[in-house]
Amino acid sequence: MDLVGGDALRDLTLWGWAEVAPPRPQLPVVFWTTVACGVPPSIHGITVLEEVRLFGMEEGMPLSRVGQLAVATPLQWLGGARVLARPATVRRRATVWEMASRAGATVTVGGWWGSWPVRRVVGEIASERAWLGGDCSPDAVTPGLAALVEATWRGGPANAAAASDALAVRLVETAGGAEGAHLLALSLPALDIERRSAAAATPFALVQRQLPHLSALDTVVAELRSRGYSVWLVGAPWHGGTAFVASSAAPPGRWEPLAAEELASTVLDQMGLPWPLGLPPPRRDLSRVAGATGVVQAYGPPPPPLAAPSARSQQVQRDVLRNLGYLQ
Repeated sequence: MDLVGGDALRDLTLWGWAEVAPPRPQLPVVFWTTVACGVPPSIHGITVLEEVRLFGMEEGMPLSRVGQLAVATPLQWLGGARVLARPATVRRRATVWEMASRAGATVTVGGWWGSWPVRRVVGEIASERAWLGGDCSPDAVTPGLAALVEATWRGGPANAAAASDALAVRLVETAGGAEGAHLLALSLPALDIERRSAAAATPFALVQRQLPHLSALDTVVAELRSRGYSVWLVGAPWHGGTAFVASSAAPPGRWEPLAAEELASTVLDQMGLPWPLGLPPPRRDLSRVAGATGVVQAYGPPPPPLAAPSARSQQVQRDVLRNLGYLQ
């Protein structure tokens, strides 16, 4: 924190926090979709990052790594299979931003896993496809954020770590003025990307690489707090380490462990919105919301996507994920 020089990170260390049990498999897309939907992977349906399409089929099917090597790889050589990125069209449950939108709040989403392809909400979404690769096609970003993504990726840093930081900062600056209830869900994957790209770096060298990204996190948190937002910071390592959640609303100290499925209803409750039917109740020891139990509401399935991703966009997305180290 001395090296970064920001006060927001210092304040963050005084927030209440709790460990979060990550789901299995411990892939980013699985963890973040579980947090967003409030249900385990067996229910929301997102368990892998890739799918295999055999013999020109329009529908893809997930395969384990063993299955892909045993079945898809030989068939690829024969032209009978394509391995593509698996979009979240197979997601069976609504996310917290989709539920908030249905409850009357405005939402802004930046780069959250499971947001590609973008779906119809009251607000704007830049999916992880736009966030990590600068894609501005209709399936990747809503019209209101397309110009921002284009300007950031074409006129600034040409790598996913720096671009995602810049997008997060700009989105906070532009979305922070929304009136009424507003849910802003941002992904800041730069720390993860740096660790993947410099796996052999010494701890000191890795810290040096992460300093500008920690500075961006400091800027985002400070801006949100100055605008009166309640902030939830969720951290999820892929290999090793401890997943956690810290809340600006919670009193300082370490609280009882939090299940990843509990966060969606807790955030909605803190916004004064109905609890989702069938989801775990909110953790009010962390949110500090007082008063009677909230109304329970069935939010229904995910809204329809604005545009279905093409096989070409799925192939490009797979290449992006592989280059960033998310596919091995």
